[in-house]
Amino acid sequence: MLNSVFIFIFILLLIGNFVCQIYVAVCLYAQHGAFAVINGIIRGTRTFSYGWQGANLLEIRPVMILWSFILTALTLQVCGAMFLVFAMKR
Repeated sequence: MLNSVFIFIFILLLIGNFVCQIYVAVCLYAQHGAFAVINGIIRGTRTFSYGWQGANLLEIRPVMILWSFILTALTLQVCGAMFLVFAMKR
């Protein structure tokens, strides 16, 4: 039961991460063309850092805050899952 809940939350967080990444990439690179948007989607770390740099100018600050919380939750969930995997081996 716990494993299925972990996986469900993980999938929801991944979908939220991908949606935020696409939205920020479109907002950042829309004036540069489709190739720049696709490149921004593929290179998520660059999109995240440039998104924070232009968050106030492009008015995407709430999305960037949400994306930061999603990435933090993903990191904590992966760390928690790794802890459970190694704890169960003992």
